[in-house]
Amino acid sequence: MLRQGYLSKPGRMTGQLVSRYYKLYADGRLVYWMGKPPAAADTPPKGEMRLDATWHVAPAGGADPCAFRVNEAGRTHELVAESADEQRAWVDDLCDLINAASGTRREMDAIRAEAREMRRATHALGIAGRVPLPSSAPDVAHDAEEAADVL
Repeated sequence: MLRQGYLSKPGRMTGQLVSRYYKLYADGRLVYWMGKPPAAADTPPKGEMRLDATWHVAPAGGADPCAFRVNEAGRTHELVAESADEQRAWVDDLCDLINAASGTRREMDAIRAEAREMRRATHALGIAGRVPLPSSAPDVAHDAEEAADVL
């Protein structure tokens, strides 16, 4: 887990700020509970978001120095930290995860493009069968295991 703590968000009905307990995990999950942190590991969360390379996080830029926005496809989550320092820490950690996901996505796109080119070349030579991924391909299964061990 990278970060945990209370953040407030506007309520659906009244728009007044309501407090939620959030946990940010290294695998990109942002999970929250109503009220106090869960006492037991099996307490189901109120909600969960999965950050990826398409998300954007930034300070809200309004009058509240503790506010920030998390933008996903078609939806904006407005959150308020308990202090300006906490807001900066949340924004930094969220941005780091999004940037890491973006870098991994670019690497995988480049590897897939290289594999496609190798398949085209082997097809042009009349060699049947699938071409394995290049040796530069990351060990995705191993990386996922390491991320699970961190949790």
